Amino acid sequence: MNKTVNNNTIKAGDTVRAYDFETRCAEGPRACYVEGLVTRIFDSAQAGCRVYKISVTRDVWGDAETPNRVGTFVYTVVNGTPTTLGNITNFVDKLQTSCGCEDVSELPPEMRALIECSSCGEA
Repeated sequence: MNKTVNNNTIKAGDTVRAYDFETRCAEGPRACYVEGLVTRIFDSAQAGCRVYKISVTRDVWGDAETPNRVGTFVYTVVNGTPTTLGNITNFVDKLQTSCGCEDVSELPPEMRALIECSSCGEA
């Protein structure tokens, strides 16, 4: 894994691409990732760290679009989390910034309903 982390702070309401593997390939036969809306960032007892909860709108596996994870939620470790091998996680890129907690009116109603503010917990 990379020892550097992208500088874009990700928050609830942001659209992101979460890579499945360290290669971070966006094209070609090794391209495996999901794209979607971050609906929540929280401490996960199961993962033992903070995670992004992502509502999947696009799923790419081996450079091919697939419906397998579309419409589901995936959970991935927050960028910058140390690993047991001394690396730093960095598998999520911000594609589009949210409107912010105060103003999500620009988002479609079905997306607004999914977002939980990471600060206040309000939907």
